[in-house]
Amino acid sequence: MQVYSRRHIFSYSKNTAMLKNFRIKKQLLPPNPLAAKPLNFFPRLFLLSFLMLFGYLLFYSAKGMYSLFLPASDKLYFQFFEFPEVFGDAADESLPTNPLLMSNYVATSGDTYWMIAKRTGLSIDTIISFNKPEKAYKLDLGESVKIPSLNGLLLEEVYSEEKFQALAQRYHLSKQKVLFFNPLWQNKKSKGQVFVPEARFLLGERMQILGGEFSKPLQQEVRFSSLFGVRIHPLTKKRSFHKGIDMRANIGSTVLAALGGKIIFSGTQSGYGNVIIILHSKNRLSKYAHLSKLFVAIGKKVQRGQIIGEVGNTGMATGAHLHFEIWKEGKAFDPRDITDFY
Repeated sequence: MQVYSRRHIFSYSKNTAMLKNFRIKKQLLPPNPLAAKPLNFFPRLFLLSFLMLFGYLLFYSAKGMYSLFLPASDKLYFQFFEFPEVFGDAADESLPTNPLLMSNYVATSGDTYWMIAKRTGLSIDTIISFNKPEKAYKLDLGESVKIPSLNGLLLEEVYSEEKFQALAQRYHLSKQKVLFFNPLWQNKKSKGQVFVPEARFLLGERMQILGGEFSKPLQQEVRFSSLFGVRIHPLTKKRSFHKGIDMRANIGSTVLAALGGKIIFSGTQSGYGNVIIILHSKNRLSKYAHLSKLFVAIGKKVQRGQIIGEVGNTGMATGAHLHFEIWKEGKAFDPRDITDFY
């Protein structure tokens, strides 16, 4: 049997009393909500932050932000402008209430400027003026594309009172509307960027910038299946130079004249199947191949946009499509550089 001395009993009694006093004092302390539930504060903070972010995005989406799904890595930055009271004109009630928003989109396989314009609801003029590509019909994989939230043109101009008046008159806008987005333009003595809201390229500018010398030869949305240049032929499996572009379309789809001119060939050619060739001014030719039907005869004059045939798969073709070529002075050109496919 264990025998306890007086020293052991006294020590045990003293420790027990101290522990009891500590527990009593701890119960008398006011409760600490953070200490009692240390993990509850952070989920609430996270939920509050999420709701604030969701409301913020919902608010700006209601104000006309684009519907393009951008990668999470893209950063959105805002440019807020206040209307300056200059030139002494009365306030314009038609002034926009939305700020100009901007973001970058990284092009994926199959993207074109026209497809991005359609997906965002912007005009092709807006997309091209903000990005200023060397070729409006060439968009490389991984290339960064600037996407504004408002339609308009981004121009490079040197400020002057005459230039300011000319811009407002050319695009039929009030001076207040131009200054709303460019409050500091008049302070710049060198060439600077000027945003002209709701503006589009004029006809001459459109032909020069967008390459709209020819119009698209199909009524439907254009989907390229083979581009201009060196390729492996889908049937012969040999390396060859493709002198035009191929556009996917169903058999019987309408084919249009890309430019007015005179029919110099309407018949069958080896490899091309049923073909129509149009002679335009300045020694230019356009060729339409693999057609199922021909609606025009040699010698007939046609206008831009006139129906000349239907899509088929005649000749050496793996499926229904339109083969389209453009020639200038005996040399084949990439149709995407000089055709408005929008």
